[in-house]
Amino acid sequence: MNLKIFIFLILIFILRFSHAETPTHDVASLIDKGDYTAASVEVSANNDENFPKKYWSGRIQYGFKKYAAAAELFENSSNTDENGKNILLWWARALRNSGALNKALTVYEMAYKEDTKNQMLIGEYASVKALTGDYAAANDLFSLITNQDIINKAERWRELLKPLVNSIKLEPLKLHCIDGMLICSNDEKEIVNLEKIAIRSKNDVEKTMGIQLPSFRLLVFASRESFLKYSDTVHNKNRAVSSPSFTLPGVIAIWNPSNWDTPPQNDTEVPGIIRHEMVHLAISAITHGENIPLWLNEGLACKYGGGIEVKAPDNITDKSFSEINTLLNSNEEKEQLTAYYLALEKVNVITREMTIDDVHAMLILLADGENIETVIKEITGKDLKVLFPLQK
Repeated sequence: MNLKIFIFLILIFILRFSHAETPTHDVASLIDKGDYTAASVEVSANNDENFPKKYWSGRIQYGFKKYAAAAELFENSSNTDENGKNILLWWARALRNSGALNKALTVYEMAYKEDTKNQMLIGEYASVKALTGDYAAANDLFSLITNQDIINKAERWRELLKPLVNSIKLEPLKLHCIDGMLICSNDEKEIVNLEKIAIRSKNDVEKTMGIQLPSFRLLVFASRESFLKYSDTVHNKNRAVSSPSFTLPGVIAIWNPSNWDTPPQNDTEVPGIIRHEMVHLAISAITHGENIPLWLNEGLACKYGGGIEVKAPDNITDKSFSEINTLLNSNEEKEQLTAYYLALEKVNVITREMTIDDVHAMLILLADGENIETVIKEITGKDLKVLFPLQK
């Protein structure tokens, strides 16, 4: 072969190779820096047929917090390209963040089968298992974590899951699965009516909160005694429950309203209570089970779900966030009710000009460990201590 032709072919090969590899490196670096706009320009400008454009476009959409769009791009990406091993993990993450936990579980399982040693993957997979109510499987997965950076979080999850795993035998008799909910009851009285309320409530909350609720169990207890027995077991007897319902990862527990000591005041009380608990599930899905301030959690559940049927008394004295949290854990029903009013009032002030996307952003930042004052300032542009002088 003519030497000049040979050298020319080598140069062409090098140019094509650099064209395919350099933009990938540039895009990855830009994404790592959080410069998703510049990364998007790089991806759009690359016309090489071997360039994994959908994968990197998905990473960019994920960075912009457009999780549903990112999930679709990852789903349509080729698993045979150089990023194939990462596609499943990022696809599962996008599904999880978009609220599609059930589909995310399927993809996490696929990713786990391909990479059983990935500690971050195991932790994420386990947390989604927990959020959808598969406590035993979640506990087993968390036990596999040995990475010191995430082992503490795994142990906190396992401590939470321990009573839930032990409580399985105490759950009401399972009836059937309907619209993503496993309706369980040890009392079939009015269960059909509760199912209808639950389905309507789920649709309302998903529309209001802008997120698909993960599958969960609605446990209906016949009597206050059986309800409290279950509560004592899953809470390790360290939390007072004066309300007729509560929420756990993947579970809403309620004492059958037909057997309440004081019948529901009107037709909206029970739906309001169930919606309230479902908002807690939505918050948990958005934050991936990470804690946010109790007063904020309850205030958001009151605002977007309901559960408070009477007008707040005019003589309620304002209190600090920590004082509200103390009242929420009180044994006295009146003190708890006062705390709900105060939490709702503060949430109304904070979210007055927020969209539901702003609420999502606030919750995600808090779940990532950001300080509440910093988050409110970033989202609203206002100082929390100016909004609530009592916090000074």
